[in-house]
Amino acid sequence: MDEDEAEGVVQTATMGSSLFIRRKRSHQEDWGSFFIFNHGGRVEMKTLAKFLVFLFLALFLAPALPTANAAPAKAKVLIGFKQKVDQQLVEGMGGKVKHKYRVVSAVAAEVPEAVLAKLAKHPGVAYVEPDIEVKALGDTVPWGIDRIDAKLVQPYNLGTGIRVCVIDTGIDYTHPDLDANYKGGIDYVNDDLDPLDDNGHGTHCAGIIAAEADGAGIVGVAPGASLYAVKALGASGSGLLSDVVAGIDWQSPTGWTSSR
Repeated sequence: MDEDEAEGVVQTATMGSSLFIRRKRSHQEDWGSFFIFNHGGRVEMKTLAKFLVFLFLALFLAPALPTANAAPAKAKVLIGFKQKVDQQLVEGMGGKVKHKYRVVSAVAAEVPEAVLAKLAKHPGVAYVEPDIEVKALGDTVPWGIDRIDAKLVQPYNLGTGIRVCVIDTGIDYTHPDLDANYKGGIDYVNDDLDPLDDNGHGTHCAGIIAAEADGAGIVGVAPGASLYAVKALGASGSGLLSDVVAGIDWQSPTGWTSSR
């Protein structure tokens, strides 16, 4: 009998450490099933369909492995202390301090979310609160100088020698009604010493307070006062509470400096 015509005769081929056996039946190859052999003997028989399903599951439905170097999620918070500020405590938990305040025993920091509960339970910590967004009031109409009868006081008191710090969106110190009275400031939004207003709200407030009596434009409540600007709110009119507190800290009796 010819070997190729015998039903059930097998052909073998070796690949690596496994032996694959293919059956032939009357010159028609039957690939409906195959055997997998190792050196130690037969392992199992699988249909081709089952094998393909298994391969699909292994390649496409396997759970994704977590990224080994993924950065932990962080939160911007205000941390109050019962006694002195403990900056090392915050940094020891992976936090980064943004502001260390003088007027209050607290810091603004960015810390990993995973340590928030532990940080709040520390015996030296009074509170941990989110560094929320604050916004300037929009579309408000000022009462006006005449509504407070400022004109009755201005003939003998223009506010000369008084320093006023506007914590807002900054001041347009190039404005002709403000340029002579502007004395300096700080920008916590862009982290520099140039609190130029890119919104308008802070300039509006500064004008109500101390617009110059120069014969043009408007006159403020105290046209002889000195203006200082803390830019804590950005072009959108919003910013962080921590920057507002930093502005209060900057203009405190130990502040009023031209550097941070």
